[in-house]
Amino acid sequence: MKEGMNKRKGFTLIELLVVIAIIAILAAILFPVFAKARERAKATGCLSNMKQIGTSARMYVDDYDGMLVPYGIAYKTPSGTVSERFTKLLEPYTKNLEVFTCPSDYLDRTKLTKLAPYPTTYGVNWYICRETGDYWGTPGRSEKRVKEPSATIWAADSAAILPASLKTGPGGSEPPYEQLKENMFYAKTLDIYYFYLPNDAETGNQNSEGWSTPSSWSGMIVRPFARHNGRVNCMFFDGHAQAVPASQFDPRVTKWGSSGCMWDNPIKQ
Repeated sequence: MKEGMNKRKGFTLIELLVVIAIIAILAAILFPVFAKARERAKATGCLSNMKQIGTSARMYVDDYDGMLVPYGIAYKTPSGTVSERFTKLLEPYTKNLEVFTCPSDYLDRTKLTKLAPYPTTYGVNWYICRETGDYWGTPGRSEKRVKEPSATIWAADSAAILPASLKTGPGGSEPPYEQLKENMFYAKTLDIYYFYLPNDAETGNQNSEGWSTPSSWSGMIVRPFARHNGRVNCMFFDGHAQAVPASQFDPRVTKWGSSGCMWDNPIKQ
């Protein structure tokens, strides 16, 4: 055998650069695909959470003679009024607290929460499930209040949005709903628990808690939030979970009392 035959031929610089370029191109193609697949998995996990919450809420209604799960129940104590939020009310049925947080929320809210030991990224429908008990003086509400359980939202993936972030469109106009951004200061300091849109909770009239004006008690606007590719994961009063296009929550698109208004509820019981 010739001596030259024992030598291994190495890669030239050009060949190495070609290989690196091919790897870079493949990475540029595949990484977004993997990211989308990962987000789809998180969105599916979020819907699964919603479904478990919906099943638990139906069990609660059955156990409490048809009374809906409220945003919270307030009690007077020697040290003041305290509130048990819906997460604590449903824990005996869900058997865990992880179902109350969307997998796409990267914050560990169990370490950030200041209001209660049961944090959540899901907000209940303030128009129907306002807090009961000593704080608001609102009595519990019957499930008969909900005219169309399969078309009315009980809870939605939600976030806090400052009014200033609503004025980022052309000429200071509001951007499309799916482009609204979560305010990270509040994300790190606030528990959500409910959502509302720019309408009075009882009449549907726009008021001081409107599209561009913050609530007097919270200093910010809580909205159903499109965490999943322009869609909001929601749980309905019949217990089913569904991804809803964010545009259906835009008050410029969906009006109170319209057929597409999924948080509207004209019946009062």
